[in-house]
Amino acid sequence: MPSSLHGLIQVIYQGDSRFILVSREDLIGWTLDLGLVGSARRKWWRSVKQLDEVKELIDYIISGIAGGQLYIKGWKGDEIEELELAIYPASDNPLSFSLNAYTTGESEKLAEEILFEIGSQLRHHGSRFIPLTSTKNMDNSSDTEKDASEEITQLRTDLAKSQEKVGTTQAALARFAPPKRVASSLPKLPKNLSKGNPLGKKRTIEQMEFESDSEDERKDQGSSSSGLPK
Repeated sequence: MPSSLHGLIQVIYQGDSRFILVSREDLIGWTLDLGLVGSARRKWWRSVKQLDEVKELIDYIISGIAGGQLYIKGWKGDEIEELELAIYPASDNPLSFSLNAYTTGESEKLAEEILFEIGSQLRHHGSRFIPLTSTKNMDNSSDTEKDASEEITQLRTDLAKSQEKVGTTQAALARFAPPKRVASSLPKLPKNLSKGNPLGKKRTIEQMEFESDSEDERKDQGSSSSGLPK
């Protein structure tokens, strides 16, 4: 009776290389097959274990393969004959399995066998790699489109409200803005006016007369002599 390790398939991307990992179980035990995709020649590697060796780790292995927690150590090109597959490589408890290369003939035969097995399994799932959308989902497609249309309408309404709030906020801020600078109402002065007399008013010079000290003395002497008796 096949265990849950049978029929697991995962794709591994490592650098520019692509691999397919297939977990199988048969009378021999548990086999991991690793195939290189896109190579000039078919290249596969394998690791064979007895089920008793991994029976305590089955759930851990399944979750690692299904979750894509995989890394291929020692990969340098399709000429490499021995590789190592790490499951949960970044964890505290990584698992490692040595992989040995198939011969060219074995690789071609294995590829055909795996493809046949996949086809046999898909017979129970409508013979399709990707199942068609169920009738229920197709019937609900109009409801989905309606929901999307309503969501778009709601987003537009929210956007309009947000723009209105922005306008109101800007108007409120304008009330507290500093007053605008008003241009001076003073007339502009002609460029040819003197800087010392910018308004161009006519200057008037008044002549002032001053009496000398000699004239004042003569007046004083005259007044004093006329007031005294001879």
